Amino acid sequence: MSTDRRAVAVLCACIGVAVAGCASRAAPPAPAGATNHGVDLADTIPWIHAPTEPPLPLPPPARLPRPTDARPCRVDDVAASFDGSNGAGGHAVVYVTFRNISTSTCVLNGYPQVTATEPGLPDIAGTDGSFFPGDGTANMAPGQNTFLALETDTYCAARPGGGGGGPRYHHLDIVLPAGGTVSLDQPDGLDVTCGLHLTEFTVPQPEQPQPRPPAGRLTTTLDTPATVAAGATLIYVVALTNPTAKPVTLSPCPAYLQAAPSIPVKDVEALNCRPVGAIAAHGTVRFEMHMQIPVDTTAGELKIIWQLVGPDASPEASALVDLALTPQATPS
Repeated sequence: MSTDRRAVAVLCACIGVAVAGCASRAAPPAPAGATNHGVDLADTIPWIHAPTEPPLPLPPPARLPRPTDARPCRVDDVAASFDGSNGAGGHAVVYVTFRNISTSTCVLNGYPQVTATEPGLPDIAGTDGSFFPGDGTANMAPGQNTFLALETDTYCAARPGGGGGGPRYHHLDIVLPAGGTVSLDQPDGLDVTCGLHLTEFTVPQPEQPQPRPPAGRLTTTLDTPATVAAGATLIYVVALTNPTAKPVTLSPCPAYLQAAPSIPVKDVEALNCRPVGAIAAHGTVRFEMHMQIPVDTTAGELKIIWQLVGPDASPEASALVDLALTPQATPS
């Protein structure tokens, strides 16, 4: 950054002048090797080199306490059925739904006793605890559901190389905490070579609304030059627009990702927020951006991607630039 441009940024931060007066400046000379043909840099916020770590995701909302003081559900209070499956990281899970078909509220709490059986094979007892977490249980009113997840695994001491092919168990006996057994048949069967693991009874928590980061309301457009040379600095402009009727603060200052997927360029940096604390209602602020293009990049069409990063980030913006060889690399 030149001395003049640095002075502008420091001056704006120190005296806290309005956005319009702070952002406005004459277009500075491009650095050596830069390409900004056809891009207007007037009235832009100067670029700063500020590598940063991507922001951490917002913490999950606090779980609301839910009552679990109803009477225990008995076998004749519930109708049980299989309800889909899922998997991750070598762990597979099938879900069992228990619907309260009685006329009063009851609760399924803790772990049941589950046994998988198959004619001619030893019984397999389920073990408490699973790779898949639960949401905790709650009182179940008539017509409501409680869930149980049954986990099987691909890798274990009995099958260190992973894979499937073990015998399938098709019948399950589920003893409820209040006593009584629910029996189910699983048409596809379960491969329990690595055991059968259980979650506690769980009632999904309703989604809690999360505060939306202010910068997530902004929209993004790019203004790039038509061409850039390998080994040069691509200078372009990102325009952040506030489509809402209220100012959008840039505090805390968001980070951004700029990338060119076809070449090894992927930068996460902090936006230069010091000259501008907020984007006015229905206003637009333009930020100068720099991207270094590797000297050994092959000529062709280059896609540039830019996006604010973090929870509820703004939509991605992209542009195409023609990538040319450096003059030294141009064949004679």
